[in-house]
Amino acid sequence: MPQAFPRPPQHDDHGSVTGGSPQTTSTVYNNMRQAASVVQPDNTTMSSTYLFSGELARTWGSRTYPVEYTYDYAGRMQAMKTWKNFAVKGS
Repeated sequence: MPQAFPRPPQHDDHGSVTGGSPQTTSTVYNNMRQAASVVQPDNTTMSSTYLFSGELARTWGSRTYPVEYTYDYAGRMQAMKTWKNFAVKGS
């Protein structure tokens, strides 16, 4: 009996995933090719923001704890902040 394989994901001109099987995890990239948003198969999202220097600044959403990072002048992580009651501003 033939096996059913999920459809491969489709990509737009920027490399972001635009389609695929219902169990596909879709990733949206920013202009620096960093994962800005990941949509899970259950349609929940994990989001990330980055500093201009490229370091991860903040991440939040499904299946992750909200966390914010600060760095020193040389790009070394200095602090990690988490929240108990996190709300996204401006979304």
